[in-house]
Amino acid sequence: MAAFTIKKGRDLKIKGATEKNVVDIPLPNRIGIYPTEFRGIKPQLLVKEGDILKIGTPLFCDRAFPEIKIASPVSGKVSAINRGEKRALLDIVIETDQKNDAVVFNNFSKSEISSLSKEKIIKHLLGAGLWPII
Repeated sequence: MAAFTIKKGRDLKIKGATEKNVVDIPLPNRIGIYPTEFRGIKPQLLVKEGDILKIGTPLFCDRAFPEIKIASPVSGKVSAINRGEKRALLDIVIETDQKNDAVVFNNFSKSEISSLSKEKIIKHLLGAGLWPII
């Protein structure tokens, strides 16, 4: 993927402002998770077809660093695991159940956050599957 550097900007003179409305869009019936979109991770599958998932359930982890996990963004059932050449993991297809059930993680208050150690924060982010997002 190429990196672009913008040297000169343009000032577009557009009249008016955007509308400030939020539209709720329903969840799709199926979603796909593509491990190739996570650079630097060699995926090791943690689920199999037919598994029931909640939001936050680990789908796969990195082979070199198994503590780095990618979590499910929706609740539902794993309907397909597609593989490519040499059994490389191409995608994981999840049928959503529209319930949005989630795995419960520890909640910290604002006062607790400032007193947490670096190790505890890292452990919490790794356990929740949020480390790859950073």
